[in-house]
Amino acid sequence: MQNSNQTFISTPTFDRKGILQTMSDYHKEAYGYRPRGIDYKSMSNEELSEVCATYGAVCEQNLIEERENANQSFLKHEALITKYIEVGAYLDVMGKTLLVKADDRKTAIKWLYDASNCVQPSNDYYLGKQDLEFYVYNVGLFGFKEGDSLLKELFEIYHPNCNFNEFY
Repeated sequence: MQNSNQTFISTPTFDRKGILQTMSDYHKEAYGYRPRGIDYKSMSNEELSEVCATYGAVCEQNLIEERENANQSFLKHEALITKYIEVGAYLDVMGKTLLVKADDRKTAIKWLYDASNCVQPSNDYYLGKQDLEFYVYNVGLFGFKEGDSLLKELFEIYHPNCNFNEFY
């Protein structure tokens, strides 16, 4: 997921080489691979600019969709946190099912992380960092400000004696 603040120009004002490079970059951003099988030599700069603008529009639409997906992911994650605090969660303890409520947001986030497919952070900082970021990615917030906030909360839970700003 690219930076959510990225914008795309509609028509580059470059020479032919610059237009081709921008067009290739936009195509890669829009579709995930560099364009192939296009006869560039037979196209004028204006035609190339039009194709580039089309790819730029796809990129803009993709960013809008990514932002909306991140918003939905954020709302779902926040709803789970609220549910764990207000309603609780069912846990299987020695063959008995118990309803347990989280005391606070920190506990709810810890439960969600611990129940995820992410491995617990190890004593090795770098392995722990990868796990926390992987969780944020799995939640659907990596690369967005809400994901950065969640990563900071996770970091403070699992690395309470470390300074977040020294690592990020």
